[in-house]
Amino acid sequence: MSKYYDWIEWVYLLQTLMAGVVLIASYFLIRILKNSEKDSLKAWRETLYMGQKVIVNDGAVKFNAQILHVFDEHVQVMSDEMRVAAYPKEVIYPEV
Repeated sequence: MSKYYDWIEWVYLLQTLMAGVVLIASYFLIRILKNSEKDSLKAWRETLYMGQKVIVNDGAVKFNAQILHVFDEHVQVMSDEMRVAAYPKEVIYPEV
């Protein structure tokens, strides 16, 4: 009878360890995927060019725009309503 209980304890221990390994691996996988998303967005922002259509997310307002001029830290865009403004590259997103 005692061997049976020892076997059940080992199975329970292995299942618990496997669940822990899966949780830890999924945590690191999600973290890697989020970092690669940020890196790809940073790389995309470095390759902005004149005439490109983008989305500007300026706080509560999100609108489509076209790039007029690209500076080091800012991008000058023209909205659909023909308004021209300069925004930091952090608020510029690719048009879907």
